[in-house]
Amino acid sequence: MFRTGSGDSFFQSLQDTPAEIRAPRSSRLRSAVLERTRDVATRAFFIQLLTVFIAYFVAGKLGQATTNIRSSNLGPVWPAYGVALAVFLKYRYRVWPALISSAFLVALQGSVPSLGAAGQATAATVAAATGSWLLRRIPNFDPTLPRLRDALGLIVLGAFGSACLSSLFGILSLYATGIQPYSGIESAWLIYWLGDSTGVLLVTPLVFTLPQLLAIRRGARIAELVALVAVTAFGGFIVFGDFFPVHLDVFAFGLLPLVMWAGIDFGIAGATLSVFLIATIATILTALGFGPFAANTAFTNAVLLDVLFTLLAVSGLTLASVPIYGQVQLVDKVRDAVRLANDARKVLTVFWNFLLVVKDSFVLAADCFTAQALPPAPADR
Repeated sequence: MFRTGSGDSFFQSLQDTPAEIRAPRSSRLRSAVLERTRDVATRAFFIQLLTVFIAYFVAGKLGQATTNIRSSNLGPVWPAYGVALAVFLKYRYRVWPALISSAFLVALQGSVPSLGAAGQATAATVAAATGSWLLRRIPNFDPTLPRLRDALGLIVLGAFGSACLSSLFGILSLYATGIQPYSGIESAWLIYWLGDSTGVLLVTPLVFTLPQLLAIRRGARIAELVALVAVTAFGGFIVFGDFFPVHLDVFAFGLLPLVMWAGIDFGIAGATLSVFLIATIATILTALGFGPFAANTAFTNAVLLDVLFTLLAVSGLTLASVPIYGQVQLVDKVRDAVRLANDARKVLTVFWNFLLVVKDSFVLAADCFTAQALPPAPADR
């Protein structure tokens, strides 16, 4: 007598239920993971992994080439760490497998035991990822460093800050496996830290700004860029080449005006390129036994090179990151200060001449009074 719902209506209502409600939570999670994996495992992603692996490997082998100023697996400049920070800034953290595997292979080929190589690779990867994370905390951070805040962030956080982690855990990994570079753990840590820091200062900005130089099309700008590169290379060979019997130790820091020229006319790209060129020439010639930094121990030579590169890089980056109008205002202020100093010098000169006149007047007056007090001269006979 009473009509009840049929089985067909029940199955029809079940089919009308959304699939995400019917499926268990574990199935939905599995589907999301598979979908995410399909998105990540693309051809472009594999190309990124291959690029990161090759870039770090090449930079690491270049860093290991200067054996004469290195001790074990440490040296004055480690460009591979600059590559590591650059790839995390560009591709974020998903490329870490390529980075850590390449870092492990480079360290393993540097006569480091497998356990120590794994520690170094892990330290470099974690430190570079930390540096990238710290830089992204800066509002609107741009790795091309168009603002002074970006440049200072890269110097303080990306270079010196993150390198503290890589050098600390990296040197502990070496000493734990019996590798004791340089003359002690303090000296080894200092070179490790300076090497990673200068690697960031020399390489990371160049990765993001080199396309700006390659995009130059005007003939005058290209000619100026070629002249800049030629003069910088010539200056580097003159200072570090020992071509003259006179030692040019004090002129090593005389290359700074070339970096300033590059930073003012070509921005961050020009400053980074000039410092990178100077660092390459100085490192190679010092490793070959030439130049002002080749006459000391390996530790002293490495420290002197790192100090020089750091000074040039920090000066170039900070100057180039100041906007053009800021540079013009700075030049105007310096010109006004020089004009005021010149005017003050003129006023002081006039005042000094006035004081001399007063002094001469007093001396003349004193002579007059003294002459009146003298007895009369004897008469001629």
